[in-house]
Amino acid sequence: MVKYTIEILTESSVSISKITLNEDGKQVGETHRRAYLNNEKEKQELKNDVPVNIYNAIMMVWNGVNAE
Repeated sequence: MVKYTIEILTESSVSISKITLNEDGKQVGETHRRAYLNNEKEKQELKNDVPVNIYNAIMMVWNGVNAE
């Protein structure tokens, strides 16, 4: 299972962490962090990298509307 956390969300950027959990809910491996800027290129990268519910939550702040 993979868990995504929106760490910092502003109108111009977002920082997201991603961890992998085993069957017992314990973290496996390192925490991966990534920041994205609010521009067309990085919005597309974000859309490709995170689940749609995370993407839509960020778009609510960045655009004020849900994505597709």
